[in-house]
This record gives sequence, C-alpha cells and structure tokens, in this order.
Amino acid sequence: MSQFFWISYDDLLKKYQHFDRTRLFGPEWSIAQQWTTVNVPWSADYHSTKFMVNVTKAGPVVLVLSQLDSRYFRGLAGEYGFVLKFRVQKEGEDDYMVRSQSSHLICRSVNAEVDLEPGRYHVLMKVTAYRNGEMESTEEAVSRLAPIKREKLVQIGLSYDLAHAKGMVVETEDERRVREELEHHRKAAERQKQIEATRKKLQKEWIRQQKMTARKQRMAERISAKGQSNAVRNKAIEQILTDGPVQSPVELGNGSGAGFGAKHTRNGSVPIIQCNGVHVSEAEIIGKSQSAQSTLDSTYSSVSSYHEDLDMLEGFEFDPDLDMPPEEPAEPKPAHLTSNGCLEETNSDPWNAVCVVGLRVYSKDPQLSLEVVRSVSKRDTGAALDMDDPLKSASFSRLEAN
Repeated sequence: MSQFFWISYDDLLKKYQHFDRTRLFGPEWSIAQQWTTVNVPWSADYHSTKFMVNVTKAGPVVLVLSQLDSRYFRGLAGEYGFVLKFRVQKEGEDDYMVRSQSSHLICRSVNAEVDLEPGRYHVLMKVTAYRNGEMESTEEAVSRLAPIKREKLVQIGLSYDLAHAKGMVVETEDERRVREELEHHRKAAERQKQIEATRKKLQKEWIRQQKMTARKQRMAERISAKGQSNAVRNKAIEQILTDGPVQSPVELGNGSGAGFGAKHTRNGSVPIIQCNGVHVSEAEIIGKSQSAQSTLDSTYSSVSSYHEDLDMLEGFEFDPDLDMPPEEPAEPKPAHLTSNGCLEETNSDPWNAVCVVGLRVYSKDPQLSLEVVRSVSKRDTGAALDMDDPLKSASFSRLEAN
C-alpha cells in the first residue's frame, strides 16, 4: 500500500535541499552498454574518446555515464578521484542537446534524459581527475602488501582485474591501420631528420678537409716563395760586396745636396698635414682609414666565407643508402626488481590518471546500437569548443589564433 504525507510548500523548502528520484524500467525498455579506458590529463577537457549512439526509433532515452565501483577492490583504488560529465550532440552539429545532471551525494555516475529522433548522436565525456596526496598508488599498495598479506592481496587483486577488464581496449582493424600509418610517418620523419643531420655533418667534414688541404698548399707556397726571396737577397748581397763599399743616402745627400734628402720634423714629432684649414696628424688619418678598412673587410669576409663554403662543396656526394649508419632495433630496457620481488619503475610519471568509464543507454528502441569511437591521432581533441564554459572556449580560440 502506498504511503502519502502532506507538507506545506514553505516547510518543504526549509527541510529539503534536493530530491533523488528512482526510476524503474519495465520490460518495454532495452539497454545497451559499452565500457572503455581513458587516460585523463591534468587539464580537464572533453576527451577525444567518445561514444556513438545510433537511434532507429524516436522515443525517450536515458543515458548514464559511470565509473567503476571501488568498494569491490578497496585499498587498490589508487590516489586519483574522478568527476564525470558528458553532453549529447547530434552528428554534424556543434551545439549540444542535453548535458548530464550530477547529484551532490552520488559522484560515481551522472545521467541525462532526452527524447531523440532517429539518427546518430555523439556522447562527449569530460573526466576531471583529482589527486589525493594522502592516498598511496596501486603500485605502492601492491609493493607494501605483497610480503605481508599476499592471500588477501590476491583476493582483492582478482576483483580489481575483473572490474578493469570491462575497459579493456580491443583494437579494431581500422584503428590498427591508422596506428600503423601514423607510426610509419613518424619513423619516416625521424629518418629524414637523421639523414639531414648526417648530410650537414659530412658537408662540414668535407669543407674542413678542403680547407686543410688549401692551408697546406698555401704553407708550401709561402715556404717556396720565402726560399726564393732569400736566394735573391743573398745573391744581391754577394754582388754588392764584390762591387765595393756602399755609401748611405745621408752621406750622398750631404755631399751633393741632391739625391735622397729627408725632411725632419722638430724634436722627431709626427708630420702635420693641413687639410682645409684643419691640422690633422698623419697618425689619425692612418688610424681612421685602417678602422674603415677593417669594418669593410669583416663584412666582406662573412659574405665571402659562405660562398667559399658553397664552392668547396663541389664534388661532394651523399647517398643515404651508403653514408647513413644502419638502423639498429631499439633494445628493451631490463626491468629492475626491488627487494620484495616487485618491478621497480625507473621513469615514473608524476601524473598517471587512468579511468574506466562505461555508458548505459536505456531506450524503447530494441535496434539501438552503441559503440566506442577512439581517436588514434593525438591532435584530435574531441570537441572544438567547450559549450559548458564559453569563457574557456573563447580563451582557447584566442590561443589557437595566436
């Protein structure tokens, strides 16, 4: 027998803050369910992984997005807590039709009710992760409990594995093909980068070798020229000595008043040149001309050096099949074991939030289908704009434009 009670509206507002409704589904309702695992970044945004609902019959639809019930594997839940949200939008449209409603007391699942016409609909989910520093991670809990409570750990670990098996990702043929194409493009880009680096390295070595050869040739020419000049000078000295004593230019000038006369300045000072009424010393003129000449020489040398390097590359050959080192397969790093026999993580990620989420769709359409759509490309961010937060969408758009 149903029980009723009456209460005034003013008292209702004073005594109750929210209402929870339990909905019972009869035999005319059908259910479709899919689970998946998502990596949650530290910045909350709509995930690239989404659900696709194909409706064939118009009618009411109830969507429930939930995460695993951690009570079945208490102690191994980890250090992250998750808050779920989602929105529903029709395929080909940017604006959403409905978004989830969350309860203040129940955070494990969120739901929404909407009447849908036949068509395809996207369910975009936003998973926000919170890290609790006082909780230990699953790996730390296993390492601590393995030596002292192995049997209990095995029991809870089986429940943990059974629950997380729901979100096991099975790669489809299309996903495998796209992943292999992306991997092929990535390896090709890395190989091209290595080829360019090797080409530049070999070009530098070639230019250096050409410069060293030219330097040795110049040194040999200087030594040869110096030897010839010494031979000419020695021959001239021998000829002068055989001809007789030599008079200095000063003696020749004093004797005849002509010849090599020299005009000396007072007290041995630097000669002064008068130009347009301004007295300028010869040292200043020489210094300025040398400074201007050095500036021109440095500018010319920087330009000519580039062209000289290009000229020296004449005859340089590069073949990636011959000059590139052979590709070596990456060797897996050996795993290190701790004192209790557990694997030690050498490169631990400071943020490693993984959430298993599932979507249940209740409807009166027995032909309704539900599937998980995963994006292989990392550049796919799911929704273009965040309709739940217009301010964030505007900021994101400005950042993308800049």
